[in-house]
Amino acid sequence: MPHFAERGYDTHALSLRGHGASEGRYQGARLDDYIDDVRSVIRSIGARPILIGHSVGGFLVQHLIAESRFPAAVLVATMPASGPPLRIVLSTVTRHPLRVLQTAIRRDMWPLVATPELCREQFFSDRTPEGDVRRFCARMQGESTRLQTDILRKRPGLPGYRIPVLVLGAEHDDFSPDVQRATARRYGADCHIVQGSGHDIMLDVAWRAAADVVLAWLATRVPAVRDADDEPRR
Repeated sequence: MPHFAERGYDTHALSLRGHGASEGRYQGARLDDYIDDVRSVIRSIGARPILIGHSVGGFLVQHLIAESRFPAAVLVATMPASGPPLRIVLSTVTRHPLRVLQTAIRRDMWPLVATPELCREQFFSDRTPEGDVRRFCARMQGESTRLQTDILRKRPGLPGYRIPVLVLGAEHDDFSPDVQRATARRYGADCHIVQGSGHDIMLDVAWRAAADVVLAWLATRVPAVRDADDEPRR
C-alpha cells in the first residue's frame, strides 16, 4: 500500500468479517457475506475504486465486477471462476489427508495453514527467507469451509460492460500460470506471470516487481480521474 500511495494512488484495504481486527466471525461465513463486506467498504469510500483481489479475494472481485460497474480490476493469483482445479483438491487430499479430515470435522480451514512448513508449501517460494515465512505464519488464521462450498456452487458471471482487467499470476503457485492465463482469456484481460514468486505475491520476494507491473499497467490502461481543480488523482 505505501508503494502505491507514494505514486499518487489513494489505497484502501479491508479485513473481511472475523479477519484481522474486524468484527464478526469467519466460522460459517458464506460467499455472499464476504461480498457484502466489500460492498460496505466501497460505500464508505464514496467512489468506485479500482478493485485488486488476491486468491479468494480475486474471486470476490470477479463477482463484484459482474454485478456493478468499476473502472478496472486486478486479479492476483486468483481463484478461477470455476473454483479450485480438481488436481489441486486431489493433491491436497493426497499430501495431507488427516488435515483435510480435521478441516471437515472443525468446519475450519485452519489445519491446512497451521505450521510454517504448510504456509511455505501453499503460499511462498523457496527463496522466501525462513524468518519471513514464520513471521507471516504467526498471523495466519482459519477460514470458513462453507465459503469453499459456495465457491464451487456460485460461478461469477461476465461483466456486461467493457472493463480493463489485469491477471497477475505467480510462477510457483498451485493456481498455475496456465490457470491464470485461462482466467485472462475469460475476461479478455492482460496477463503477466511473476517469475520466482509463490502464491502470496504481495509478501513474497518478488512483490516489488509485481507491484511495478500493476503500476505500469494502470498508467497505460486506466486514465487518471481529475478533481475539481483539474489535478489528476487516482
